[in-house]
Amino acid sequence: MTVLELTQHPHMDLADLMRQVEAGEPIEIQRDGAVVARLEPVRRGRLTADLFAGRRTMQSRPYPGNSVVDFRQDERF
Repeated sequence: MTVLELTQHPHMDLADLMRQVEAGEPIEIQRDGAVVARLEPVRRGRLTADLFAGRRTMQSRPYPGNSVVDFRQDERF
């Protein structure tokens, strides 16, 4: 974790800090030794990726005798 003291770095460039955060480095900003802000990368859980992958594989099953589904399967609709 990178720790920046505001009194030592009064003119920080936010774009540089964001590049570090995007690279996975958390940053803690302090003023007079007290933490005033933390910048951390957003962690996307595996659960979210698994949910979207599972959702893509789902297909609705046609009801027997549903004429619209029958037309679509016969390519007449």
